[in-house]
Amino acid sequence: MKFIKSTEHMKNLLILSEIEKNSDMTQAVLSNVACVSVSMINSYVKKLCHSGYLSMQGNNKNTVYQITPSGIEYKRYLLISFMAELMELSKSMSEQIKQMLLPVVQDGEQRVYFYGAGETGQVCARVALGIPQLQIIGFIDDNPSLHSKLVAGYPVISLETALQLPFDKIVISVFSNHKIEEKLSSLIEEEKIVLLSKLDTKIWRR
Repeated sequence: MKFIKSTEHMKNLLILSEIEKNSDMTQAVLSNVACVSVSMINSYVKKLCHSGYLSMQGNNKNTVYQITPSGIEYKRYLLISFMAELMELSKSMSEQIKQMLLPVVQDGEQRVYFYGAGETGQVCARVALGIPQLQIIGFIDDNPSLHSKLVAGYPVISLETALQLPFDKIVISVFSNHKIEEKLSSLIEEEKIVLLSKLDTKIWRR
C-alpha cells in the first residue's frame, strides 16, 4: 500500500488475517506482511495476546499462534472499519476527479477520448459517467494488444483510428507522459488536448 498509512489498527488486521490463514507462522513472515521489524512484531503479538485476541503455544523456535473467538470478532471489526474508510475515501476522490473533469464540458454534448486504458483512465471513465453532458467515445492506447477490445465497457483503439472519427477532446489520463502531449500537439489543435493533471487550473475555450 503506497498511499494508505499503515496504522496500528492496519498492522493488527494484517497480523490477525495472516495468522487466521496459517497458525504455524513465524514472526519473520509476519514482519514482512505488516512491514515492520521482527522486534516490533513481537510487541504487536504480545499486545494481541494480552488483549485476548491471540494465544501462543510452544517455544521461541516452534511457536504456534491461534486466533481466539474474540480475535476473530476484533479482526472483523477492523476489516469493516477499513472498508468503510476506503469507501469514504473512494467517494471523496471520485468527487475530486469529477470536479477536475467538469471544465472539459462546454455547451452541449462533448465527445471525449481518454488516452490511456490503464487504471487511471478506467477510474476517470467511471467518474465521467456522472457528468451527463460528457460522452465517452472510448480509449486511445498505444498497446496494439488492447485494440478492438473493451475496457470498462468502452472500445480501445489506436490514435490513428481515433483521429479519423469525430471528437471534441482527448483527455490524457496518463500522468507525467510528455511524449503523448508532444505527439498530439503535432497532430491536432491544442484546445482539443486535455491534461488531467492540469484540469483543476486550466480554463477551456472554444
